[in-house]
Amino acid sequence: MPTIRLARLAALSFAVLAAGRLAAQVVPAALPVEPRVSLAALVAADSVNGAATAAYRDKRWGEAAAGWSAAAATPKVPFAGTAHYNAACAYALGGEVDPAFEHLRAALASGWHDSALLASDTDLQALRADSRWAALLADTRAADAAYGREHSDPERARLVTSDIDLFWRAYDHARATADSAARVAIWRDEYVQRASDGYLDYFLGKVHTVESFSRFVSRNEAYYDGIRGSTAGVAAMAPRMRQAFRRMKELYPAAFFPDVYFGIGRLTSGGTVSQRGLLIGTEMYAVAPGTDTTGLPDYAKRIVAPIDALPHTVAHELVHFEQNTGGSHTLLKGVLVEGGADFIAELLLPGGAEPEYRTWGRAHEREVWNRFREEMHNPTDGLWIGSAGQRIAEWGGWPGDLGYFVGYQITKAYYDRAADKQKAIADLLRLDDPEAILRASRYEDRFIPRPPVIAPMPSPRG
Repeated sequence: MPTIRLARLAALSFAVLAAGRLAAQVVPAALPVEPRVSLAALVAADSVNGAATAAYRDKRWGEAAAGWSAAAATPKVPFAGTAHYNAACAYALGGEVDPAFEHLRAALASGWHDSALLASDTDLQALRADSRWAALLADTRAADAAYGREHSDPERARLVTSDIDLFWRAYDHARATADSAARVAIWRDEYVQRASDGYLDYFLGKVHTVESFSRFVSRNEAYYDGIRGSTAGVAAMAPRMRQAFRRMKELYPAAFFPDVYFGIGRLTSGGTVSQRGLLIGTEMYAVAPGTDTTGLPDYAKRIVAPIDALPHTVAHELVHFEQNTGGSHTLLKGVLVEGGADFIAELLLPGGAEPEYRTWGRAHEREVWNRFREEMHNPTDGLWIGSAGQRIAEWGGWPGDLGYFVGYQITKAYYDRAADKQKAIADLLRLDDPEAILRASRYEDRFIPRPPVIAPMPSPRG
């Protein structure tokens, strides 16, 4: 989906448990007996979705609309609402008003809602004079309000652990056979195709193929054996996660609190967000004393962590869920998104372990800034983000993810200088003007050479 379409989406069909606040803490839902979805169909829809995005960027409106329409029609596709909305935009840009309205209505029915985006999106300009527009906007605002009522209470967000249980059941079955094709089938049929919609989002975005997943797990059984007990400890982390949610409500009263899905992947991502909520790769935060990491890739050895790091990751992803990541993208905006999530998450849960990119960055801050300043207006993140655990050979062995450090420093400087801290948090989440945030932070000032102070000459004695 195009970046400009990554507005927060809501799956209103996911009901919050009504049995009271304590019951909503952790939800180890009953494991499904039969597959819920076809993984092959979802992967195909994801591919079509990507092709439609490329067509949109090339202004091939008809091709983009047809692709997104096909992706949205796939049963159980987790991004149906977004695909319908995108199809509507492409149809509107192509001058096809009726199918654009049909897809916007279908987006609402699929759980999509974002009245602010709907009201401002220039792609939909051709629809605004139509008599149907006012009713559509009113219904979207009503959906916004319904989502707000359901997800404004930090106590009611569900912590869903059923995918962890599914993983271990499939793991025991898969490791009992040496046949690689049989293992792939077990992982597909007994894990991915039975997983929650939240894990399906995670799988499509971060794991990608069941074949690569099966190979990785098979090669690293010693690691997975070592983390098994720790992955059962998610429930013990629930109070700290809930603490982060409550603090977010204090700092940013407009916050929404989605469900959190804990699954197990192949060490490609510790966490991300989707229309369902927060999606956590629990295997990244389950290292116990004695866990065998020798077979892991070097990058993974540097970033795996114990279970007590899990609440900080949930806090970081909660910040991402609140952020406005739409609009035009530059490296500066990218580092404010990631480094800002680091900084605000630290306000939510103080005392987390400091990552290497921050300790190294502080020791080499001027060098890092000078390099960043030359690239900050680029439209891509380059090597600054998404390189966790790596060493950047092009930069003489600097650690990866230094964009997180730069964004953290700018965000912290902005917050520290602000008289109204609550407004500062809102500014840092809305990210309406990254350049203005940088200017107001005065972060760059610390690197401006100051002329030496010359003491006045003493007056000659008379």
